[in-house]
Amino acid sequence: MIEAPTRSAFPVRAMTSADHAAVLALGRVEAIRLLRHPVMLGAFLSLVAAWSLPALLDDPADAYPIMSEVNQSVQLLTAFLLGGAALIVSHLAVIRDAHHRSEALVSVLVLDPWQRILAHLLALVPLALFAGLLVVVRVAVIGANSNAVGSVAAYEQAVGPFAVLLLGAGGVLLGRLTTLTVTGPLAVALLTVATLGSVFFAPGNGLRLQALLPVTYGEVFVLPIPATLADRRDDWHLLYLVTATVLIGIVTLIVSGYRARWVKATAVAAAVSVGSVAWIQVLPIDSSLTAARAVATNEPSSQQVCERRLNVTYCAWPEFRPWIDSWERVARGVLARVPEEVAARPLAVRQRVNAAHPLGLGTGTISKAPVVSWSRDDERAGIPPAVIAETAWGSPEHRFGLATRFAYAVVSGKPPAVNIAAVCGSQALITLWLAVGAGVSASAGLEQLRKQGGGGLFLTTAGFGTGIAFTYPAIVLLQALLELPVDVAQSKIDASWAQLVEPSTTLRQAAVSLGLPVSRIPSVGDSRCGANE
Repeated sequence: MIEAPTRSAFPVRAMTSADHAAVLALGRVEAIRLLRHPVMLGAFLSLVAAWSLPALLDDPADAYPIMSEVNQSVQLLTAFLLGGAALIVSHLAVIRDAHHRSEALVSVLVLDPWQRILAHLLALVPLALFAGLLVVVRVAVIGANSNAVGSVAAYEQAVGPFAVLLLGAGGVLLGRLTTLTVTGPLAVALLTVATLGSVFFAPGNGLRLQALLPVTYGEVFVLPIPATLADRRDDWHLLYLVTATVLIGIVTLIVSGYRARWVKATAVAAAVSVGSVAWIQVLPIDSSLTAARAVATNEPSSQQVCERRLNVTYCAWPEFRPWIDSWERVARGVLARVPEEVAARPLAVRQRVNAAHPLGLGTGTISKAPVVSWSRDDERAGIPPAVIAETAWGSPEHRFGLATRFAYAVVSGKPPAVNIAAVCGSQALITLWLAVGAGVSASAGLEQLRKQGGGGLFLTTAGFGTGIAFTYPAIVLLQALLELPVDVAQSKIDASWAQLVEPSTTLRQAAVSLGLPVSRIPSVGDSRCGANE
């Protein structure tokens, strides 16, 4: 029977050239085993499936990516899938000898225990490089889309691969501390719960404790916010990952028996660096950023760029400017259905977002729309009260939402309301008919929203309590109007336009004017509209 030598049998010595070659050779073998392990292969396949699913489902919103959001999702998926797999597999690799009861045999090899551990750490490098390649390719492919907004810096792309390296090193350290097989999966589960919990729970003192995790999701908003208003600190987080990885690696070598003086000094320096960078990361949001978010929420004109196209002015944050072309197509689709003198009136579309109120249990709310501030801001900018465009775009629901808000502004001439505004009577019918005419995608958006909302229709916007609502009778009469040939319906609406857009005109009066069967209007009333139904 071969007995394993005790740790004291391996005195600390300088590595020779033969030791270097042996460590690198073992590292190559462990790297191959790591990459082809079933858990790692499953993680690779899951990552490819997660990235391919939107394209396979032909998600329209995927055609208008926001690069800051893309970077965040890429970081999360890379860290959770590849990083989680690296932690589990590297832990299993370190405890392999203990489970196979081959420690005594391995101990007679030329390498000391700490050198074998060093090989396990080096085996993580090819995985991190491959993860980096996947991230770069993923971001480049999405960024090549002409409708993509924003950009992703190189250091932001490096966060995911370094998170993989950190988690893999953590698995090696766990392997030196415990030989329980369940340790790896349990550690991944705890990290997942902690990361997801950090999205919804935030300390009352404003400290960003979630930044201490390998990957931080940051704040969550109802809709994406411009990159200049986000508090990501990816540069500091990357430095945090690098120093934490060095610290874990050094501690693992010390635990494995390599206690040279320079190693201990490096461990102390790494610990100080990790603590310093961690403190910078967890500090509350800077007051200047908070002020900029308040401006973006209440009076965004100073932060935006505007383009006047014919009689319509479109305003957006600079990174979202490529979307103006698509907004204009929706607006022109609506105006094509109204009388020429109405279509020629000055109109405006302005992007809005609730950047002042991130969501989270105990921290965020969907606030009331600051319509008074909006009105003053638009007046100073020299444009009429603007129709709201959101910071998400591409889906049929988004297109129908903008088309409906734009059509309502044309029909009623009213600015956005503080709360949900009920559109009643004939105005509701004409607003919906104009919105549906903005394009096939807008029409599909109506159908999607009807399936989600049942009878009536509610359209809230930009993370605020503002929006417009339509009653079930208006939806039913719209179906009757859509059954007419487009040119017939157009001529009837043009002939009675003035009456149809009057707030006092009821649905029944509109049905009579348009030659629609009054019997199609259901008897179900709505207290918000009263007699107008």
